[in-house]
Amino acid sequence: MLGENIRKSRKKASITQEQLAKMIGVKRSVISKYENGMVDPSFSQLQRIADSLGINITELVDINDVSPSLNAAIPLVNKAKEISKRSRAGGAIILSDEDKSALTELAALLGKVPDEISNNKIISDELKHEYDNLFDALNLHGKALAVTIVAALASDPNLQGE
Repeated sequence: MLGENIRKSRKKASITQEQLAKMIGVKRSVISKYENGMVDPSFSQLQRIADSLGINITELVDINDVSPSLNAAIPLVNKAKEISKRSRAGGAIILSDEDKSALTELAALLGKVPDEISNNKIISDELKHEYDNLFDALNLHGKALAVTIVAALASDPNLQGE
């Protein structure tokens, strides 16, 4: 299904396999393999494809293959992406109450579904990528606070993996 979604999105953008290949730095045959389901792109390649096509990565991933719990996380992950983009544009992140609430809700939701996340490479890679972007945008004080918060979450038995 991923390959079909890449093909449909590429055609919708009126881009040839050759053009997409050049945009993401691979040979045309690699795009063909992706579209025919012979090879799955890595998360970073999938992100480059989505960026090149001007779409969100979630448009390429078949959300019917994602559990309802993880499906509920998609808008929260998109909120984390929005926060991350703001930080890259303007430097430091100043979180609003709405931002804090969304990130807290995301952490709580993801803590309830660790096996589903670890078994879905695209989602787990995307979450790691977004966390890394957000963490990198913080100053030293923010990083220390983030580590403290993550340590507290990791010590909560209700959020621990098996």
